[in-house]
Amino acid sequence: MRCHERTVATPGGRIVFTMAKWGTAGLGLATLVGCGTLLVGPTPEAPTRIARAAMKTAAPPEAPTTVVLVVIDGARWQEIFLGTDRAQLDAHGLDPKTYAATADSLFPYLSELARRGASLGAPGHGAPFLASGPNFVSLPGYTEVLTGHPATCQENDCEPPGQTIFDVFGDARVTVLFVSWDRLGFFAPHLSSGVVVSAGRLAPPPSALVASTDPTLASLAIAAQSEPAGLGGAEYRTDVHTSALGLAYFEREHPAFMFVSLGDTDELAHDGDYAGYLEALRRADTFAGDLMSLASKAGSHTAIFVTADHGRADDFRDHGRAYPESSRSFLIAGGAGIPARGWVACPESRRLADVAPTIAALVGATFEPDGESHGAPIPELTR
Repeated sequence: MRCHERTVATPGGRIVFTMAKWGTAGLGLATLVGCGTLLVGPTPEAPTRIARAAMKTAAPPEAPTTVVLVVIDGARWQEIFLGTDRAQLDAHGLDPKTYAATADSLFPYLSELARRGASLGAPGHGAPFLASGPNFVSLPGYTEVLTGHPATCQENDCEPPGQTIFDVFGDARVTVLFVSWDRLGFFAPHLSSGVVVSAGRLAPPPSALVASTDPTLASLAIAAQSEPAGLGGAEYRTDVHTSALGLAYFEREHPAFMFVSLGDTDELAHDGDYAGYLEALRRADTFAGDLMSLASKAGSHTAIFVTADHGRADDFRDHGRAYPESSRSFLIAGGAGIPARGWVACPESRRLADVAPTIAALVGATFEPDGESHGAPIPELTR
């Protein structure tokens, strides 16, 4: 791996960052890592043009739709829609001249995905997008996203659920679960044998990842396992490795459905590290941009969904039942089959439970979640 500095112009400024490029043959893209970031003054627009180019290629209508669902753990809607939060900059002693930036500047690819598709939950645009709760913590949030109904458990000790959105795709085409937080591996026993699962730093890499015919995947899997324990604990895998594995596997296999959870945002927010949290969000944006580029390169019929399992309290560090404001999340979706509506004003709240039925409707399937208060296809994204 080697690092070099790159400057990217944005609508509201420049992002000067150090990036690491994997030297192993076959990856076909640069994977960004958090070697350091500095946000500085205004310059002309550039990344949105890159993103537009990445999304313009479309497969024929008869091509099967590939869906990628990305959950950015504990990401706040405030930064996603409004950019850096001046109150948080002040509270954490960060110089606004360095860090102040619009959402378009911080997240050019997510912003472009929203423009070319639709986003729910923006302030001043209808009802909010919510986690059902009533305890707004991770495992209930992930369970709601994948099962299409509010979780019956309300702590991070849920039992593995039954039916999930993975069941919609069956074994006809490969489906994938790549997650930074090892605890999400609890879904694995209830997934079909055709699902490739890679959860956390210490999880044995699936045989498909270390195939001798693909040295890139093998080296990435080994690098992830060799990562020293740090952020998130001994079994947590940082997003740099989860993103690299996910992108390489997506490029190689082009799965029917890919679920990716990036967790650095939640870990850094709990540590009270607002600068680190912003950098983790930027890395998640880059991951979305790389997915868009790979989908275009393959000429695929791909839809990308991006959301968060929960929001955050007004104090930034916390979330949960004691902080009802942490119920608020967001949803951005674009690509194959998603109407271009930009910031959507929903007449009533949509929920995490609506994500799985919406994905099913997009691929022409029916998903009828078990349990009460189940979700339904989101009309703003399906017609």
